[in-house]
Amino acid sequence: MIKKIIFLIIACIFYVNLNSVYPIIIKGNHIIWSTEDENEFLYSVYGKSTGKKIWKIYNIKEKTGITLFYDTGVVPVWSFDGKKIVTARKDKVDIYFSPDSKKSYTLAADEVVDIDLSYNGKKIVYSDGTEIYLLDLETGENSLLGKGKKPAFINKDKAIIFFNEEFFLSAFDKNLQMKVITTNFIKNVFPFKTSNKIVFQDTDSSKIKLFDLDLNVYKEIIIVDENDEIIDFSVSPDNNFLIYILKNGGLYLVHIPTHLKIKILNEYGIFTPKISKNNKYCSYEKENQIYIKEISNYIKAFNFDKIFKVNMGASQGITIGTSIEVYEERKNPFTGEVIGMDVNKFKGVLKVITVYDSYCYCKIDEEFKTDKSIEINDIAYWKEKNVMGVVTR
Repeated sequence: MIKKIIFLIIACIFYVNLNSVYPIIIKGNHIIWSTEDENEFLYSVYGKSTGKKIWKIYNIKEKTGITLFYDTGVVPVWSFDGKKIVTARKDKVDIYFSPDSKKSYTLAADEVVDIDLSYNGKKIVYSDGTEIYLLDLETGENSLLGKGKKPAFINKDKAIIFFNEEFFLSAFDKNLQMKVITTNFIKNVFPFKTSNKIVFQDTDSSKIKLFDLDLNVYKEIIIVDENDEIIDFSVSPDNNFLIYILKNGGLYLVHIPTHLKIKILNEYGIFTPKISKNNKYCSYEKENQIYIKEISNYIKAFNFDKIFKVNMGASQGITIGTSIEVYEERKNPFTGEVIGMDVNKFKGVLKVITVYDSYCYCKIDEEFKTDKSIEINDIAYWKEKNVMGVVTR
């Protein structure tokens, strides 16, 4: 009896491990993760009898799939609030609220090739490959913005980025005035829906970079630097993680702010890596099949509880590897105002792992760890240059 119980326990552990190691496999392509439910995604598959493309919504938890609509000319877009899915066919755009509920609009272009839905869900920007238009969903009115292609909303609809006639990455601001962001060739770009940043890839296929468009000078920040060609990548819904694939095999997850990375998989011939809401799953495709893998443990492996942000950066001379001492703050006992650090309350040392102009990210240096926890608002002290800052997250 005891042997049977032990066998059952081992079998259960083995089953759990199998589920955590082996991905979910579904026949299909073009996975688009829900922006509302971490267990849901939209994908396409060809019907066995008709040969037509069918777009379905699948729920991992419930293991159910329902047909939403049939083939269209444009890859669908899921709204930021998760309440609707937008797609286009020739000169029409369809907005699906459910399989049985949709609303259609007539577009100004004869054949649409690119669409994007605004952060607030009230407008659609689209292109026929030559000109860019804006559709107001409240009035149904179409307006021409200018020449260009691949438009996308950014920074809570404060701007629209696109490629102009010369294929320079450009933007329409909130007043619909056009400006060129860079004349360098950009071959792949992901705009942040809720902030004024973009992640992109240029002619250097071994790197993935970031632009902070709030800066007056668009300084390239290298997020990923590999010795191999990066063939495909995307950004997580919360804009904190980047997932990419190397030409010679390998699927990697990168934390964008700190540039820390971890290898998820060593596989050749995969493409279209994506991350679900809440960073619960990652997906990739191979030979007309979608593979879905839970990545919660990979996220935990970054040990974010040991990583801190300090408001000192390259402008102060900080470089990767710099050691920063941490002390408890000292306050004026009468006013409560912070007046410096308490030299008698040393908490430990932070080692710089990533540097930006005005701040850096640091990891706890275990060699100098004390029994006092490093906390937000502690004083960061760069002894070499006698510079003080503040610890944040």
